Amino acid sequence: MPTRAMTQLPSVVLISGSAALVAISVLFQLLKHRKKHFIDKPEVVGKRVAGKQYDYIVVGGGTAGCVLASRLSEDSNKKVLLLEAGGSGVAQPFSRIPAAFGQFMKSKHDFQLWTVPQIFADGKEKFWPRPKLLGGCAARFHIGVPSDYDEWADIMAGEDGAEDWKFKNLKKYFLKFENYTPCSKFPLVDLSFRGKDGPVQTGYFGAFSNLASKFILACQAIGIKPSNDVNNPSSTLGITKGRRSSTESAYLKADVLQRPNLTVATNSPATRIMFDTTTGQKIAVGVEFAKSRHGPRYVARARKEVILSAGAVHSPHLLLLSGIGPAAHLTEHGLSCVHDLPGVGQNLTDHVTVQTRFRTKPGETLNALSQGGFGAFINFLRWSFSGSGPLCSNLGEAAGFIRVEDPALFPPSKFPKQVMDVASGPAGPDLEVYCTPLGYKSHGFSKIPEGDIRSTNIVRPLSKGTLTLRSSDPFDHPVVDPRYLEHPNDLQVLVRGFRLMLRIARTEPFSSLLIEDKDSQLDHYLDDLDDEAIETTVKERVETPYHPACSARMAPLAQGGVVDAKLRVYGISNLRVIDASVFPKIISGHTAAPCIALAEFAAAELIGH
Repeated sequence: MPTRAMTQLPSVVLISGSAALVAISVLFQLLKHRKKHFIDKPEVVGKRVAGKQYDYIVVGGGTAGCVLASRLSEDSNKKVLLLEAGGSGVAQPFSRIPAAFGQFMKSKHDFQLWTVPQIFADGKEKFWPRPKLLGGCAARFHIGVPSDYDEWADIMAGEDGAEDWKFKNLKKYFLKFENYTPCSKFPLVDLSFRGKDGPVQTGYFGAFSNLASKFILACQAIGIKPSNDVNNPSSTLGITKGRRSSTESAYLKADVLQRPNLTVATNSPATRIMFDTTTGQKIAVGVEFAKSRHGPRYVARARKEVILSAGAVHSPHLLLLSGIGPAAHLTEHGLSCVHDLPGVGQNLTDHVTVQTRFRTKPGETLNALSQGGFGAFINFLRWSFSGSGPLCSNLGEAAGFIRVEDPALFPPSKFPKQVMDVASGPAGPDLEVYCTPLGYKSHGFSKIPEGDIRSTNIVRPLSKGTLTLRSSDPFDHPVVDPRYLEHPNDLQVLVRGFRLMLRIARTEPFSSLLIEDKDSQLDHYLDDLDDEAIETTVKERVETPYHPACSARMAPLAQGGVVDAKLRVYGISNLRVIDASVFPKIISGHTAAPCIALAEFAAAELIGH
C-alpha cells in the first residue's frame, strides 16, 4: 500500500543519468516487443472478430483471467479470446517496481471507484482503487487456512461438486501455480507445502527493513508466536515476513502470447453479455465490448462458454448490465430481465483495515526515497540491474495472523466486551496485524508527519454490503456499498486490534525506534483513551485493504447463490464466474493466491469437462 510520495519515485529517478537511460532503453525495447502481441483497439478487434467465433471468451484479464487464458489456450484446438478493459501491467514500470505499485491509483490505470457514505464508519465515502491492467492487483502470496475452503464445501454440501472445494482437493492447485525459491534467511520453511514448478515466482525476495524486523520481535515479546511460514497448514497463526507477485508476467509470457489460438484484446471493456433465448433455454453466445461510452459496439461470439473474471466489482456489474440479477432492480433501470437472480451484487464482503502511525528515528523508514536525489538514483539502479534494494520492498513487510479470543493477547479483565468467534476453524485467524516502513494516510493521498505505519485488518468481517447499478450505461460505475462496521462485532474486533498495535509500539525492541511526538495525526498518546474514543478513531480510519469478494457467491440458490459448485451461473449453463466474487465466504487472508488456485482448478477440472 504505497504512499503517493513513494509512487512518484520513478519520475524522479528516470531522468537522473545516462545509466538509468540505458536501463530504460532496454526495458522499452522489451516492452515494445511484448506489446505487439496485444490488440489494444476495440475497433481493430471488432474487424478481426466480426463473424468469427471463439470457443471461450474470458472477460477480465486480472488475477484469475490471465491464468484462464493461458491454461485454456494450451489446447491448440480451442480458440480463446481474453478481453481486458485496460492495458498491460508489465508494460508499466510502476507495476514492476514493488514499492511503487500504488502509482496506478487515481491514474488512467485505475477505475477510481468510491463507495457511498459509510453510515457506520463516520459517514465518509471511501476510495476503492481497482486496477485497469492485465494481471490485476495481486500483491502478497497467502493462501489462508484449510478450514476456509472446507467451509466452502460445507456451504455447498449436497450439491454436485461440493467436495471438490475441500482443501485436501484444492491443495494441488496451490502447488501447481507456485514456484517457491528457498531463502537461506528462512531455512525452516517446510518445502513439502510449497510448489516448485509453477509459473508464479514466490519467495522472500523483497527488502526487509529494520522496522519490520523489530516489529516481529516485539510481536513475539507480547505473545504472538513466530511462524516459519503462514502458508503451511500447520502454522497458519503467527508473525512472518511478506511477499508479492503478478499473473500477467507469470502466465502471459512471450511464448503464450504467440499462440495462434489466443487473442488478447486490451483497452476493450465488456459492455454486456449476449444471450440466445429462442430455444427456450438461456445460452450465452457472445460478449459486446467498446472502447468508450459513445464509441461503436463490437461483438465477439462464443461457441462454448463465456467466463467472467472481471473481479468482485465488475463481474456482478456486468451480470446486472446483461439482465442477470434481481428482476425489480433491472426493471428500475430499464433493462430486460434475462434471468431473475436475486443474489447478484449482494453479500459484498471486504476485509477492513485501520492504521496506527508513529514517528520513527531518522533513517528507519523508506520516506527518504520519495525525496529523489543521488540516493534514490542509486536505489533505482540496484532495482534495475540486480533486483535488490529498498525498492523491492512490498511495503507490507511483516504480517501476523491472530485470534481475538486469545486470552494471552486480550485478557478478559482488560477486554470485557465480548466478541464472537467467527474464524473458520481452530487454526483460523480473525485478525491480521502488519508493519509498513513508511507513513501514509488515505491510500497515500493525504499528508501526515513522516514515520511508520502499522495496520490491523479484520479478516473475518460479518458486515455484508451490496453492489448495484447506478444506471444502465456500462460506463457508469456501479454503486458500491460495503457497509463497513455495520455488524457491531467488526468494530469490537478492530478496537482490539488497534489496542494491540498500540501495545506493540510500546514493546522493545520496536519501541526504541520511535520518537515521542504529540502531533495529533500520530498515535503516541492514544493508550490512555477509553474504548469509546478508540471506537471513534477506528470509525474515522476505516479503509479497504483491496480485498472485495463474495458479490456473486457460490452458494445454494435458496441461500442467495449466484453460481453453483461448478461456478456456473444459475439458469445459464455455459456462463461461469471465476474470480473472488464467487467466494462463498471471504478467506481469512489475502485473496490473490486463492483466485489463482480457483482459476487453475476451473481450467483443469470444470471448463470443458
